[in-house]
Amino acid sequence: MRTFILVFFLLPASLWKPAFSQGKANAGACLSAQLPYLTQRLQQQLKENSSEYIPVLIVLNDQVDVPAMHERFLREHYPVQQRIAELLPALQEKAAQTQGDLLELLREDVRVQSGSLRAFWIVNMLAARVKPSLLDELLLRDEIAYIDWDAPLQQVESTCVEDASLLPSEPDGIEPGLAAIKAPALWEKGYTGYGRVAFVMDTGVDPNQPATSYKYRGLYLPDAQTWYSQNGAQTPYDCDGHGTHVSGTVLGLDRLNNDTIGVAFNAQWMGGAVLCGLGTSDNISGFQWSLNPDGDVSTTDDMPDAINNSWYDPDINDDCDNVYVPVLEAMEAAGMAVIFSAGNEGPDAQTITPPHNINISLVNSFTVGALNGNVSSLPIAGFSSRGPSVCGGDSSLLIKPEVSAPGVQVRSCVPGGYAYYNGTSMASPHVTGSILLLKEAFPYLTGEELKYALYYSCTDLGDPGEDNIYGMGIINVEAAYDSLVAWGNTPVPPAARERDLILLDFSVQDVYCAGDFFGSVQVENGGTDTIYAFSLHLFTSDGTADAEVSWSGTLLPGERLSWDFPALNLPQGNYELWAELTQPNGEEDQRPLNNRLRKQVHITNRPYVEAGPVSEELLCEGSQVVLQAQGFGAGEPAYQWYFQDADEPFAEGTSVLSPPLNQDTVLRVETSYTTHVGMEDQNPGDGMTDTEVQNEGLVFDAFYPFVLKSVKVYAEQTGIRILYLRNGDGELISQKLVSLSDTGEQRIELNISVPAGNDLRLLLGEGVPLYFSTSGMDFPYEVEDVLRIKYSRTFFGNSPAWYMYFYDWEISYEELCGPVEVPLALSAGQAAPAS
Repeated sequence: MRTFILVFFLLPASLWKPAFSQGKANAGACLSAQLPYLTQRLQQQLKENSSEYIPVLIVLNDQVDVPAMHERFLREHYPVQQRIAELLPALQEKAAQTQGDLLELLREDVRVQSGSLRAFWIVNMLAARVKPSLLDELLLRDEIAYIDWDAPLQQVESTCVEDASLLPSEPDGIEPGLAAIKAPALWEKGYTGYGRVAFVMDTGVDPNQPATSYKYRGLYLPDAQTWYSQNGAQTPYDCDGHGTHVSGTVLGLDRLNNDTIGVAFNAQWMGGAVLCGLGTSDNISGFQWSLNPDGDVSTTDDMPDAINNSWYDPDINDDCDNVYVPVLEAMEAAGMAVIFSAGNEGPDAQTITPPHNINISLVNSFTVGALNGNVSSLPIAGFSSRGPSVCGGDSSLLIKPEVSAPGVQVRSCVPGGYAYYNGTSMASPHVTGSILLLKEAFPYLTGEELKYALYYSCTDLGDPGEDNIYGMGIINVEAAYDSLVAWGNTPVPPAARERDLILLDFSVQDVYCAGDFFGSVQVENGGTDTIYAFSLHLFTSDGTADAEVSWSGTLLPGERLSWDFPALNLPQGNYELWAELTQPNGEEDQRPLNNRLRKQVHITNRPYVEAGPVSEELLCEGSQVVLQAQGFGAGEPAYQWYFQDADEPFAEGTSVLSPPLNQDTVLRVETSYTTHVGMEDQNPGDGMTDTEVQNEGLVFDAFYPFVLKSVKVYAEQTGIRILYLRNGDGELISQKLVSLSDTGEQRIELNISVPAGNDLRLLLGEGVPLYFSTSGMDFPYEVEDVLRIKYSRTFFGNSPAWYMYFYDWEISYEELCGPVEVPLALSAGQAAPAS
């Protein structure tokens, strides 16, 4: 045990000071006086890849002296807003003053891959994909400190507990790990994370998971300020499921079932799929973005309060002196709480994964080990990485991890349900959620101060005192709160909740016909006052629709209601439609961050399919009737006729004869269409055959699901081709291996089921080249209400100037307006005449 702990506990928070002097020395405003060099991992890559483009990080010598600024911020008690207002301009100005010549050189050099050059300011650095021959020339430039490989990142591997890969919600459940860290004690005080925000840098977050979807910060701010994307994806997605699980532990709550998954269950999340991108630069870009999501250095309410990092950078060759050191110095100086998982490489000593060995101060980096929170003894997990840090130092600075938290059999959210995972990836979000609880109570404290509170208030486990297995022990958020109060900090009362409407669910159809829009909402009175009236505001992102409907009645505290709101007539179109509860009892909602949801809907003016008897003659018992249908969709219709609850049709066709009718009967007619769309053939203009395919193809919006049955292609060679269908975020939906047995024009069968979505991509992958057109195209190509082919995706970006590969699409789709019912009522007392 350290002898100065008790002294520290007697100090007010305003006198805290991290142990900078014990950490790795910072070279000030200049990283190095030596010549530029290539890192060992980049040299290894050059041995393996001597001709292709290599992603690199070019770190400059001239850097802002962030540690000095940080110490001054502490000494002069700078709040977060003042820190940001001074730190960010200094970083941005340094980059602007020193990067210009190098940027100009790289922009003009053909050995830099087009579109790959990026400039950074959180650390004075450039990133690009370059030919190896350029590196020798860059090493002659004295403004460069070193050049590193922009290496792929990895999530800290978690394991799904066997036979529990997908579970339903648990009504009225509370995860035992939440109790183990004493989170319920803060809930009882009214602190649940309301108004606080976590940034989850991971594989993304599933936007449809019921315990986290409504907590997305992008429901209240533009997506560009709440979803970080390195690949152009404008809205949340999860390329793996790992990030969704992590997010659930931070703040998940399935309100419909009152299933408490997360620590700060009233908080919100921002996300970024940094593990789905290129590598180190994506992560650094995510950190940089988090400091200024709205692009305005005068604001701080756009920033998250804490960042969860359940990943590691496996190819770092120096854990202690790398690009993450200045990044973490900047994040700490800005007042952000950055939390890392320790890694799953235990039980051996010195198995902390990079860059988590960094020990700038006692709480930077702040690394979390995993223990079993399901049993009272709280044993450490065998897989949890152990210290000490490989970065040197003495006493507590050498010890890793800093703290521990539950990471064994942790139930949390995954796409489609819930699952139990093991890993330090599951431990770190317990800490991130705890930071949010404390930040709600003490919003004026920095992330560093809140980390110190958790660090010093842990419940000691294992050997007495701090050790390289548990760190300081298991976090105890109740004790951290009490310590902050004892050190002279006054908690801010939780937000008032006399009037608190909660929108639990917004139920709509995917498609509405004849311009009519209707649906329902499920509402909970989360406040202490009885609600007698409220309004439901329905609006679209583009302002096309904006309507308000009112409810009146009696809704007691804690009660729920399901309300079918009145039908509205909306213009035809594909909408992002929002629902928001407002004006409880004619006044402002005191907690408005839980009363908004959004859905994608398509509204069309097309009428429903018309179907029924050809004549209006009376129907007699035992008689048959001629039936006819007419649809209004694009393409050749096909009709199937069913008895109401039957699985198999009794007839197919536009006009059919019913079976003998012996009683009043309801029939069901299902309609589908087949049609063609796209450039018909290669004849209208010029073109060429591609020889170097880079996943090029066509980009389209699917307003409604359809089947891509076949396409026409032109080939100069026979052979194998692979086709990919990807969504707007680049995730693979389907792939098809196609064998071309002939040259010239041919139709290839695909039968790919295409879901609704924007910016879907039909791409050409590996194999023999195909022909594409460079003139004669006329984008967009459209099937009304179904799809629109917008432009081509080429190596040079999206372009309407070429038409790539796939001509004359043959598609089939089901009737948008759904099946129609045909009631057939027999005339009383009438029987069919004898034949």
